[in-house]
Amino acid sequence: MLFWVKTYSIKKIIKEDYIRPVQDFTWIIKKTGGRRSVKKGDKLFVRIDYKNNGLETTEKDFQDHLKYLNGIASERYFVGGGFANARGGMIIFKAKDLQEARMIAEKDPIIKSGLYRVEVYEWDLLISSDDN
Repeated sequence: MLFWVKTYSIKKIIKEDYIRPVQDFTWIIKKTGGRRSVKKGDKLFVRIDYKNNGLETTEKDFQDHLKYLNGIASERYFVGGGFANARGGMIIFKAKDLQEARMIAEKDPIIKSGLYRVEVYEWDLLISSDDN
């Protein structure tokens, strides 16, 4: 699911059956089931985006970013959101290796344009609520 939230009014980008109100300019993408589910031992990666100071993000920039992320989320486990108390966001997603994870991050239009900078880390899942 993918939602764009602006000043607490929700614009639903992708039609699905779950709405979760979140804060200003926060986005959430979550896919589950099949290849999009996650379990211990999966190769997961954390992407952290940081807004570059002094650069303005337009509506088109944000929509291009969301369109790109939706495409990635349709292919694999993917959950992400914007920080409520900082300018940036975080994504956790599956990839075959760190090289693929970095490639996915660097192809995002909002990163390619220089509006945000990105860091990507390999992440070991140790505990999952689904295991309990």
